[in-house]
Order: sequence, then structure tokens, then C-alpha cells
Amino acid sequence: MEKRVDEHQVRIASDDVTLTATLTMPTGPVRGGLVPLHPASEPSRDQFLFRHLAEILPPRGVAVLRFDRRAYRGDSDVPLALQARESLAMLHELRQVPGVSNAPLGLWGFS
Repeated sequence: MEKRVDEHQVRIASDDVTLTATLTMPTGPVRGGLVPLHPASEPSRDQFLFRHLAEILPPRGVAVLRFDRRAYRGDSDVPLALQARESLAMLHELRQVPGVSNAPLGLWGFS
């Protein structure tokens, strides 16, 4: 399958932080959109499974918005309520992208 994608960096405000993300779009019609969710041990948008989704889904018509989870103070993880708000902010941002507005969106996660 020919690789036809458009990828660029975006910055998305959520509460008191601005998160950096990578949006990978199909070059043709958008059939759906996906936001991958982080496991507790890996806050990067560049982890292997997220990059893999951004490689295989856009050529099939699915936009992928992967983001760096906020840094959190101390030894504890980012509170779940805050992670949920930021995930919703990513879905809202993806919904605003031209061509995605009427497509089904989803979240993808693993732990």
C-alpha cells in the first residue's frame, strides 16, 4: 500500500498547560480519527505503538492525533481526571480539523 499521509506538529491548550502533539492525516478522504492514550510508564507521543498507529492508519483513511502527556510533579502519575480532560481536549481538537468534523472518532489505549 502506498504511503500517503500529511504529518505536522500542533500545540493544544488544556487547562493550565499547552501540550505538543503530532497530527497524521490521510491525503485522501478521512474515514475516522483516533487519539492514542498513554500507559502509566510512557508519556511520549513517539513511543513505538503510537508511531505504528500513525504509520498504518492514515493510509487507510484514519487521522491519528498523538500527544505528549503533561509532566507531573513528584513520583505519582498524572491524576486520572486530568488525563481524561486532556484526552477530551485532544478529541475536541481532532474534531476541529477540516475533513474530520463528521467522521467517527475514537480513543485507543493499553496498559
